Amino acid sequence: MGESINLVNNFKVEKVIFNCGTYNDLEQELINALNKKKIKYYSCIKELNIDNNKLYFLQTKEYDNENDDSIVIYIELNGYKFMFIGDTGVEKEKDI
Repeated sequence: MGESINLVNNFKVEKVIFNCGTYNDLEQELINALNKKKIKYYSCIKELNIDNNKLYFLQTKEYDNENDDSIVIYIELNGYKFMFIGDTGVEKEKDI
């Protein structure tokens, strides 16, 4: 999250997906940068289709810390299963 504003300012970004929950100060700064550049953003989505593939966003509930509120993405691709868990902690891993 810390370099997200630099990414938006220095690369072509079409859309941004936020995790569930309220926005912290850094996320709000990113939203301001997105609004200036007219970049769409979404929050708390369940799935996203990309060509013939589907990303699943595994939000189980809201937690009381930012790490466990990290986005968890699951995808099956060419017979392989991938899960990207960001900074998620043990509690959320058990819930998933």
